[in-house]
Amino acid sequence: LAGAIRACQFAAMQEHATEARDEGAELAALWRERVFPAQKFQPSPYPEALPGEDGQKEKYVTFAVISDTHGKHGKFAGYEVPVAPAEGINSTRGYFAAQGKAQNAVLGEIAKVVANASDDFLDGPLGTAPAQVHTGQLMSVVPIVLLSGNRKAVVPPPAKTVAPPEPTSDAGRRPAGSRTGSQEGTVIPYADVLIHCGDITMKGAEGEMESFCQFMAQLPHAHKVVIGGNHDITLDDAHFGLAEVKRKWKLTSAPVDLPKRLRKRLAQAGVVYLQDQTATLSLSPPPSLPPPDAGVCCRQGGTEAACDVLITHGPPLGRGDRPGVSYDGTSDAASEAERRATAWGDVTRERVGCEALLREVQTRVRPLLHLFGHVHADWGCDSSDGTTVFVNASVTDAHNSLRAGARVKTVCLPVADLHAHRRRLAAAGEGAAGEGAEGSQ
Repeated sequence: LAGAIRACQFAAMQEHATEARDEGAELAALWRERVFPAQKFQPSPYPEALPGEDGQKEKYVTFAVISDTHGKHGKFAGYEVPVAPAEGINSTRGYFAAQGKAQNAVLGEIAKVVANASDDFLDGPLGTAPAQVHTGQLMSVVPIVLLSGNRKAVVPPPAKTVAPPEPTSDAGRRPAGSRTGSQEGTVIPYADVLIHCGDITMKGAEGEMESFCQFMAQLPHAHKVVIGGNHDITLDDAHFGLAEVKRKWKLTSAPVDLPKRLRKRLAQAGVVYLQDQTATLSLSPPPSLPPPDAGVCCRQGGTEAACDVLITHGPPLGRGDRPGVSYDGTSDAASEAERRATAWGDVTRERVGCEALLREVQTRVRPLLHLFGHVHADWGCDSSDGTTVFVNASVTDAHNSLRAGARVKTVCLPVADLHAHRRRLAAAGEGAAGEGAEGSQ
């Protein structure tokens, strides 16, 4: 009987794999024969790092983008903060003590536990590194601090690894001297906005979500925007309410109101959670950094056409959607340029992106940025169609572990482009209104 069950399971897996291959092949044919010939592939016009102070005449809105972390938040080596030891903040304990007037409730909880904890690592000196985005500035690097299940103690950090490698300079990309990371050495760069494109957990368990909230609460970004992915089932009331979903993910005993509670906890962590919604962000960075002098409109799903940044978990067809691309295990910086160059004209591999999403993005929404993840293998293949820059921000491998050499995606969006985009949207809106009026007459 046991052998028969295993055989049936294997047969079911084979059938599912065959269906997936057939669908991928069908999408690949659609991409090759109908969609690809009409596509434009250009490098992103937006730098990943700002020029030095001497050359920075233009204002930017800066983004740090991650996706598919799958609960591995404690594996990050830390995050940049625009403070220096000269300001009297020279240890992890000192940094959290300076958060006395915490900007969110969860950060306040962490600060209280850190103040009373006896862990030696909290008194060690903060690391410093050249800023990944704000070139020419030195950032302090604060380690990720997570609490135990009862929120009364600090979880010791993972063992440290060697210092991350330095990437080579590449025109229009991150300059030499900036930090990337090894598997436990990835540092989250400081930016105006941090965006997570979903799959923040493995199955949406309450403990996983609590760790994520603690992770997000301590990041110093002025705005933190999060959407759910296919693994984050407890954030969506309708999906979580399906009996078969609860059985599959072993959440049958979870309380009915869990999605509501988790969304409230995200808000307490200072996170803007979007689900078929739009958020307009007003930006005010620290005085030590140049102000962007602009707001940003971010959207996940929904029906409104106008936004600056569109966030989805899955990719559109043909843009960062190849599941069969292998990762060679070296650093991101070493292989990203080659992967990007070969991806644009690739019409042979299977595709899993959504054709309808691509059509919506390119014909109706037309945002400046489309940020997504889901397909872990096809990171590093950012491209522009002349209007929208498409970014796959996944940081994990096929086994849902933080990828060796992973680095956080960064985009520096010129404020002038934002203003021009708004003018185009306004003109398009007026044109549509005029056509509607003529039709009614």
